[in-house]
Amino acid sequence: MFIGEPARWQTSSMQPKKQKNKRMKIIFATLLLVNSVYSYAQSNLRSKTIVLRRLLEQKHYQPVNWNDTASQLLYTKWLEKLDDEKLFFTQKEIAVLDGFKNKLDEEILGNGWLFFGQSTMLYKQRLLKTDSIIKVLTQKPFDFSKPDNLTWPFTSFAANEAELVQRWQKYLKWQVLNQIAKKQSDSNGVSSKLPTNFPQLETAIRSSLRTKESAYLKNILGNTPNQFVAELEEKYLNTIAWCYDPHTNYMSSKKKDAFDAATSATEFSSGLDLEENDDGDIAIDYLQPGSSAWRSGQLHKGDVIQSVNVGGKKKI
Repeated sequence: MFIGEPARWQTSSMQPKKQKNKRMKIIFATLLLVNSVYSYAQSNLRSKTIVLRRLLEQKHYQPVNWNDTASQLLYTKWLEKLDDEKLFFTQKEIAVLDGFKNKLDEEILGNGWLFFGQSTMLYKQRLLKTDSIIKVLTQKPFDFSKPDNLTWPFTSFAANEAELVQRWQKYLKWQVLNQIAKKQSDSNGVSSKLPTNFPQLETAIRSSLRTKESAYLKNILGNTPNQFVAELEEKYLNTIAWCYDPHTNYMSSKKKDAFDAATSATEFSSGLDLEENDDGDIAIDYLQPGSSAWRSGQLHKGDVIQSVNVGGKKKI
């Protein structure tokens, strides 16, 4: 990486030699720091994985025999976690990851550690690429003059970039039509005719979809690279725990505190999970049994949150 740098600095007659050397040392030290932080994060996750495996081997009623079969199970579930709808990866990236399909058992047992870093790096690249695809596709009105066929959900990854773009185009067009049909049925009942304001509805919904999908991708990517990796590390550990049985979960100390708060019967805990629904509204996704929200009997799954009052003041 440094092969070309000294020659570039030597051609600059404006900098004293001492300043050049100092600059080289600062850049080199910065690169060492970045690499050290990344290596530490990878090493830390690897250590957590080993501790988790040992704990489950001791405490779980049916410990997993980590072999090729278990490796394939972890591999398949992890890809589901990253791209269950098959709208991010193409077969090009999957071909790279497939090389780890029968090797994850070795990593879990402490031999090597490459898959998580490789999969998350490709995942981030695909999320950024997908965001670009959506922005380009939603810049102008969709063409509904020709019939399209869409089989949902997708059962395989797109063969290449062109197929993925076409997949997204069909998916977004379907979403536009679906929302227009819903608006029409809510106001006038079911009709086989296009609404007279179809162009205006298409424009508004297409813009809303662009905002919604971009917000979804931004939420996955997080506010910082560290947040993105931290969220995926916890998800990966939880996927390993799932391999023992679907009801075994991994919790970080932060999630453990949140779980304790959610199950608390005190007035300071609401005990509900919120999620954005298909219409873009914030709705109740889950009520924790025994929590304040659950015991009130006034809240139900699917209810849309209109506002939240805290201390008599409207916060949302």
